[in-house]
Amino acid sequence: MDERSELCELHRLKDATPLATVAQVLEARGIEADVWPENDKHLIPWSSGTWRLMVRCRDVVYARWVAAAVGLDTWPDEAAGEPG
Repeated sequence: MDERSELCELHRLKDATPLATVAQVLEARGIEADVWPENDKHLIPWSSGTWRLMVRCRDVVYARWVAAAVGLDTWPDEAAGEPG
């Protein structure tokens, strides 16, 4: 991934292993994905020891569906509730 401004955080965990697994599944489906440490100098650090699963913003919705199929809930809380 080369253009950081076009990336979105899909999920954040203290353990990078599940994020790496999901990143591999996403890559197998044609979605560029990468796992970054939270202290990457180009990103605002949120907390120590946290890993971030990054995807292109244009792919974020499809990536959420793929991640959910693998068992990682990446949907924001407000999207999980009932409409209206």
